[in-house]
Amino acid sequence: MQFHALNSSFLQKSQKGDEDDLLVSKLTSQLAETIGDCDQRLEELLRINDQIAQINKLIDVHMGSALAIALRKVYQEFACSCVRFLTYTLYPAQLQLFTQN
Repeated sequence: MQFHALNSSFLQKSQKGDEDDLLVSKLTSQLAETIGDCDQRLEELLRINDQIAQINKLIDVHMGSALAIALRKVYQEFACSCVRFLTYTLYPAQLQLFTQN
């Protein structure tokens, strides 16, 4: 925007219209367009950076909940193993002691 204003101001002051003035006007116009394009690219990169941060946060949350689920499954399997061990190993041995007396 400022370059467009500078260009307009420059064209109003120089009314000769020689080649140098036209060249400066063209270059100023091109520079303004380039800066506008760079601003758009920067906004796009910032949006992409925000999206990457959101995805990383989702991955962290998912990994935490996946770990909690895995630990619950391991605990349940351990509890079942303990019950099986007690049922098939210790209880028959105790029953034999009572029957022998």
